[in-house]
Amino acid sequence: MIEYMQGLKFHAGYQLFKEGDRPDYVYIICDGTVEISRKRKGKKVVLGKLGKNSVFGEMALIDNKPRSATATTLTETECYVISKEDFEAKIKDLDPFWMGMFRILVTTIRNLDTKIAGE
Repeated sequence: MIEYMQGLKFHAGYQLFKEGDRPDYVYIICDGTVEISRKRKGKKVVLGKLGKNSVFGEMALIDNKPRSATATTLTETECYVISKEDFEAKIKDLDPFWMGMFRILVTTIRNLDTKIAGE
């Protein structure tokens, strides 16, 4: 799978993507820390902090919906990135049952997030 990944370095404070952006990449953290946050009633709410070996950004590529959160590096961060095109090429031969299951899981997560946020 390495042939599908590109290694990139980001400085602290770099916004990888923001809530509402169209999906472009899946990220795997090699080193560093990334904060995942959302806006609630005009205020930033931190959903989590991710470190080495964490994967994020996959939900938007699975269901092709806008990003549900903002991802910002807290430290100098090195990631492998997988483009939307390469991600789609890797999953195109996936059994339709499993792809359907992944879409259901992503929908469930998005719905729960909306309920928790009180939107």
